[in-house]
Amino acid sequence: SNPPSLYVWLHDHTRVHAGPTYVIASAGRAHTGLYTCLARNSRLDTHTQTSVQLTVYYPPKGRPSCAVLPAPGALTLVCTWPGGLPAAQLQWAGPQGAGPTALSNVTWSYAATQLANSSAFTCTGRHPALALPMLCRITLWEPLRSPTCWTMATIRDQFIMLSCEWPGGEPPAVLSWLDEQEQPLGSSSSSPAIYLLQAQEDLAGREFTCRGTHPLRAPDPLCRLRLEAPQLAVAEPRVSVLEGEEAWLGCALLAGLPPAQLLWLGP
Repeated sequence: SNPPSLYVWLHDHTRVHAGPTYVIASAGRAHTGLYTCLARNSRLDTHTQTSVQLTVYYPPKGRPSCAVLPAPGALTLVCTWPGGLPAAQLQWAGPQGAGPTALSNVTWSYAATQLANSSAFTCTGRHPALALPMLCRITLWEPLRSPTCWTMATIRDQFIMLSCEWPGGEPPAVLSWLDEQEQPLGSSSSSPAIYLLQAQEDLAGREFTCRGTHPLRAPDPLCRLRLEAPQLAVAEPRVSVLEGEEAWLGCALLAGLPPAQLLWLGP
């Protein structure tokens, strides 16, 4: 204009600069928004304005996060990387090539029969504000050996505690206690799995099974326990000694699960 106008920049209706050019030296996400340039010529008593929408791209914090969720005969791979503008592009890749892609959150369901021990999966995250992609990896592996189980009395012999352990693995194995009819006792859990039984005489002779499940192991490995009432035996049912000499009374536990505690009672 002639004569020259006066210029003012507004950011979301707040004055931030005077002059025709507004330079943001280091733009951050807080600078995102609508910018309006006002031009006013006091001599001609005229004014005009125009607006610019500024978008500042920024990546999500950190890096993608990978997890694997077991399911019967399959597993689900989950990759998440929330936040950022725009949202990050995520893609899975596995032993057989590329997998699904999505923004911020991508899942991939995989049949366990297609997998071998030590199968590796990679989730790649890309964002316009980053020069290089960000990765997270998961390597699937089977727990060693099979579940081990044991039992013990607890809380002043009022309860019998069934314990089962099968550590390791990715994803971790899931353990379940079953009764003689193969009905579940309580809920499944990762290692260790513990179930409490109310102590009572009719438990003697009953069998309980701990079943372990893992996507890379078929069939499911088992561990069994049979509860047994304790059986005692003495070395000599009758012992005679002279007064003043030592008297040895021997008692042996022949069976019993959980293990019994031996206690001598006097006359």
